[in-house]
Amino acid sequence: TEDDYYSLWDKGTDYEHSKFAGEFEAWRFAARGLPVVAVLPAAPVGWMDRSPNPVGRIILDFLARKLPAVDGGVNLIDVDDVAAGHLLAAKHGKPGERYILGHMNLTMAQVFGALEQVSGVPAPRLKAPYWLALGLGHALEFVADRVTNKHPLFTAPMVKMAALNYYVDSGKAERELGFKPSSTPIVGAARAIRWFLDNGYVSLGDTALQSIRSHADAASVGA
Repeated sequence: TEDDYYSLWDKGTDYEHSKFAGEFEAWRFAARGLPVVAVLPAAPVGWMDRSPNPVGRIILDFLARKLPAVDGGVNLIDVDDVAAGHLLAAKHGKPGERYILGHMNLTMAQVFGALEQVSGVPAPRLKAPYWLALGLGHALEFVADRVTNKHPLFTAPMVKMAALNYYVDSGKAERELGFKPSSTPIVGAARAIRWFLDNGYVSLGDTALQSIRSHADAASVGA
């Protein structure tokens, strides 16, 4: 909840550390009188994911069948609902308060099942032991740093993070901001897949691409 603060220094990646550091700096300004409202989105999924973000990267690796089955859990929310929540916080948020924007707490098995539903790509069945995945993460980091100079498929901190359950409660935002997600993360995942396909992020055969597109279109319409 909003009462919990960052405690992942031994497991988090630079991405998570930077999020904490950014909020810390904001509260330093708040202490000097700036009317700060903090909005804390869960894991956003949806269209126009240009970077892509960590969830988008999971989707792309899933479509390419690069991911093993993993433990852990995450809270997913459609990116359009995240945008709406920011507007509500700007209008109704109380200075000095934090608001979590989330929707559905899902195990990674449920996330992979949802991605299978909206893409037609089978969810991974093979689960690597934690110790093996951690060791491979270290090895991939070494190769990326010393040989390829390209981002590895995954890193040791990513393995540590993936084993955790990132479940959140958005009750405060619902009560104080009127926040109510209008779309399920499954629809967001379908929109993300369609956007990735339309913008050349997925390199597969024409038949496979057409099959994925058909499943994503059906999920977007039917959900």
